[in-house]
Amino acid sequence: GLAFVVANDASVMGDDETRVLLVAEGGTDPEEVTGSKDAVAGRIADRLAERLGRGD
Repeated sequence: GLAFVVANDASVMGDDETRVLLVAEGGTDPEEVTGSKDAVAGRIADRLAERLGRGD
């Protein structure tokens, strides 16, 4: 199934900093992530690794 959805904040498009919302399966407890694009990409990769590590 779907691990999570990454929703980009369109108001920060083109900026050096970005803001996304990570919405997990079931839609409960979304996580807001802000920072440099590299930092946000790292957090997304961490969440994916956590999900894959559980074997779901």
